[in-house]
Amino acid sequence: MKDKLAPLTLLVLAAWSLSAQAEPVVDSWYRPIGAKYARIYKTQTDALAGNSVSTWIPSGRVVNGTQATPVYGGVLSIRVSANWVYVTGSGLPDYVMGPWYLDAAKTAQNIFPNWPSNQNKLSRFPRTPPNPIASKTKTSLGAIAMWVDGGIIHNQLDAFYYNGTADANTASVFTQSWQRNAAFAEGLTWDPSGSHQPYTGERHHHLNPTALRHELGDHVDYNPATHTYSESTSAPNHSPILGWSFDGFPIYGPYGYSNPNDATSGVRRMITGFVPRDGNFGTTNLNTAGRLTYPAWAISIGKPNSVNGPNVSTSYPLGWYVQDFDHIADHGYTQTTGATVRDFDLDRYNGRTCKTPEFPNGTYAYFLTINADGTPAFPYIIGLQYYGQRTGGDYGAPASVGFTGVETPNTTIFLGGADATDNVTTFQKNGGSVTLTWSSVEGGHYDVQSSSDLANWTASQTNISANGTSTTTSIPSSGARGFFRAVRTSVNTYDPVTTP
Repeated sequence: MKDKLAPLTLLVLAAWSLSAQAEPVVDSWYRPIGAKYARIYKTQTDALAGNSVSTWIPSGRVVNGTQATPVYGGVLSIRVSANWVYVTGSGLPDYVMGPWYLDAAKTAQNIFPNWPSNQNKLSRFPRTPPNPIASKTKTSLGAIAMWVDGGIIHNQLDAFYYNGTADANTASVFTQSWQRNAAFAEGLTWDPSGSHQPYTGERHHHLNPTALRHELGDHVDYNPATHTYSESTSAPNHSPILGWSFDGFPIYGPYGYSNPNDATSGVRRMITGFVPRDGNFGTTNLNTAGRLTYPAWAISIGKPNSVNGPNVSTSYPLGWYVQDFDHIADHGYTQTTGATVRDFDLDRYNGRTCKTPEFPNGTYAYFLTINADGTPAFPYIIGLQYYGQRTGGDYGAPASVGFTGVETPNTTIFLGGADATDNVTTFQKNGGSVTLTWSSVEGGHYDVQSSSDLANWTASQTNISANGTSTTTSIPSSGARGFFRAVRTSVNTYDPVTTP
C-alpha cells in the first residue's frame, strides 16, 4: 500500500466517528475491533495466571454448560427494519468470564456447578418506544433487557418465594408472597463481572456488570493481580449506555447529570428511591415488627400480602426478599426533577426523564444503581415493572414477552464474529519493510499479499494466525512503489449462532 493512501484511511475513520450516535438504539451496540471467542477462567488459579480457555466440557463439580467448540462473543449482527432493531449473539461477552464459586473463599470443593454456553439469541428493540401507559407491565423471570455487548439482563428475582414455612421454587413472578432477592440469596455465585448462569448455561446479570463497565470506560478499575473490579476514585463522567430494555428505553451506568434538564450541571451518582425497611425514611422496621406487611409499591402492582414472612434473622437477613425494600416517594420524599437536588433521583422503575449525551433533547432512561462504596443498590437495573410498554423481546419466547416473526424488509448494518469485516488499521514503511496491522477474527488464517500494479498479487506471507483483535506483520518491500493487503483464507471450526 502506498504511503500517500494513509490520509484516506484516516478520513474513513473520521467519517464513522461523525456518524456515530445518530440513532442511539442502532449505534450504541458495542462493536470492538476484530472478533474474539468467548472465554472463561475455570478456577481462581487460572484467573490469577491469565489462563483462559475457549472450549469447556463439564467435569468434576461442574455438571452443566458445554462449549465443545469455540463460540464468538459479543454482538454478531445488527439488522434494522422500519420499526425494529434486531440483535443476534451468543449471549456471551468478548471479555473473559469466571470463575464461579459457591463460597467467598473460592475453594476447590465449592466450584459452582454451571458454566455458560451459546444461547443462540435474537432479540428485538423498538426504534421508537411506544408511549408509556398507566397500566405497567411487571418484569418477568428470564431476559428483560440486553447489555450493549449482547449479554443478558435478568430482574431481581431468583424464582424462590416464602411459602409460610420455607423458601420454595416457583415459575411465576409476584403470584406468591415474599419473593427472594437474587442479590442476597445468590450473591456468592457471581463471578467478578457480576454474572452467573443456571443449568441451561444462560449467563446473565441481576446487577452491576463491572467488566462491561470497565470495557466501556464507565468509572471501573480492574486489578489483574487479584482479578477484581472496583469503582474508580476519580471524578466520573456521564455514564455511557450500557444496555437497552425491551420497552425501548436505554439503560445507563450509575452516573448522570445533577440537574436532569441541564447537561452543564455536573455529573454525580444517581440515587435510588428504594431503601431497606429498617425504620428510616418513615418505613416499617421489619427488624422489630416482622414481615407482616408489604410496601406500597408491591401492593400497587397487584400482589396481596397473603402470607407473613419469616422474622429477620441470620438465615433471612433484611434484604433477603424484594418486599424488604420501600420506595421513599411513598413516604413523602421527593424526586430530583430540576436544578435543586432532592431526596432521590430515580422513580419506582429505576429511571427518570432527563437529558443525556446521546439524547440532548431528553429521554426516559433507566440507571444502574450502586451505593457510595460501589456495592449494588436495590433495585440494581430496572425496577419490578417496566416504565414503558414492553414490545421488544427474544425470538421464540412466549408471546407475552417475545416475538415470533421478523419484520421485512430489513437491512444488515453490522456483522461480527466469523463474518466480521477485516480492515487495515495502520501501516508504516520502515526502510526495506512495511509493517501492516489489521483487525482480525480469532481462529482466522490470513495471507499477506503484495503487488506493484494492483492487478497481480503475490503471497508475501501465508497462514498467519489471528488473535481476534488486531494482527501485525512486517513484509519486505523493494522499490518506490508497492501495494499490500491482508486476505482471510480460512476460519477454524466454531459454534455458530443460527437465528432467523
